[in-house]
Amino acid sequence: MKTGGRSSIGWVVFLAVAMALMAGCSDDSDDGAPAPAGDVAAPVEQDEDHPVHPMFPDGLHPNGDGAAIIAQVFARQIVPLLGGGGTNVQTVVCLGDSITAGGYPTELADQTGLTVINAGKGGERSDGGVGRIGGLIAGHQPDFICILYGANDVHCGVPANQIAANVGAMAQAAINNGVTPVVGTLTPVSGPKYKDAPATKAASAAIRRMVGGIAGARLADLEAAF
Repeated sequence: MKTGGRSSIGWVVFLAVAMALMAGCSDDSDDGAPAPAGDVAAPVEQDEDHPVHPMFPDGLHPNGDGAAIIAQVFARQIVPLLGGGGTNVQTVVCLGDSITAGGYPTELADQTGLTVINAGKGGERSDGGVGRIGGLIAGHQPDFICILYGANDVHCGVPANQIAANVGAMAQAAINNGVTPVVGTLTPVSGPKYKDAPATKAASAAIRRMVGGIAGARLADLEAAF
């Protein structure tokens, strides 16, 4: 009885600690529900030492101009392939967190004239994308899938190589199903998110290397665009 009691108490303590850690990470890293496209994020008070990027007014989420640039970078990797090899290209799935959910897929549809499915999910990390990509491919049978993850991973302390491995698993799943993956590096963080900037750059570098090692994957270098 004593052994069982200690075991039960230990398990309860473990769960409490785990839930506390998860809650703390979620509070900071969950990038939340998307705002309407064109006005993705409300501005925050400026800090002279850590200014906010003008296209990312809350330090993380793009405004309308930022979303348009994200869409342009993805479009540059898609448009040259349109009509190639007699393929009837019609559908693009955009998979990611709330940076995706907030509006760039609408811009991408306008710029390419293609059917674009917004599969962004606020607060999601890259392992969530690994879990969802198979169902999205089966359900929509897209010709392209745009993949943009890392902001939540970075804030939760996920190592750059693990982020790249997760994103690479998504890219490989796409290729295995005859879908062209277009993989984005991370968009900038600034202002209240400035502490995540070094890890964000490291994640982008790891993703860039990973894409270079997967035949058929295409890189949308969002980091370079901003």
